[in-house]
Amino acid sequence: DKLRRRDIESLRDRLGATYQPNTVRTFLGALSAVLSWGIKQEYLTVHPMQKLDLPKRQNSTDRLSAEQASQLLAVARERALSCTGRRRPLHFSLYMVVALALRLGLRKGEALGLRWSDIDFASARLTVARQLADCAAATAAGRWRTPKNGKSRSLPLPAALAEELRLWQAECPSTPAGLVCPLGSTAMGTLGELLEAAHCPRFARPLHSLRHSFAS
Repeated sequence: DKLRRRDIESLRDRLGATYQPNTVRTFLGALSAVLSWGIKQEYLTVHPMQKLDLPKRQNSTDRLSAEQASQLLAVARERALSCTGRRRPLHFSLYMVVALALRLGLRKGEALGLRWSDIDFASARLTVARQLADCAAATAAGRWRTPKNGKSRSLPLPAALAEELRLWQAECPSTPAGLVCPLGSTAMGTLGELLEAAHCPRFARPLHSLRHSFAS
């Protein structure tokens, strides 16, 4: 009952200095629900967030069309194969990161943190159990954390992606963590070039735009 409107305005402004407007709105929405419950339970007499100005909602349009996504996958795969058909580790790691984002909606850290033990080919399921906290150091200890929502999730594995993963597993460079994309963090710098080669737009957050494309 000591909470005042100015306290929440200060909180809003501090959050806005670090997070995107939609994230701030989501956080304040949860807080508002708690305070509404407090009113209902008669712990509060005045709702301190009533008519509070919120950051303007951002509607992202950073996504590829179905045709652009298909073209990107084709170009990425072509670059990932040598003239003999053998998989080039650096380029194939990037191809797998792109495929995981476009076909399953994985975030960058989730794709780079994916392990072979997270994939069940028999049941055609993939588990997102962790993500890379620091995408610049894929194999360093203490760089892993839980996915964004704080819990793992299980996803159906598309047949086309499962086949690519099976073939890649036989040639994938081994790491102590058993990563599916062990060189993905190194190859991320060439993602812009890959988008350009596939005649796709280059967004501010190129890999996250692939996640938006999957959702669309």
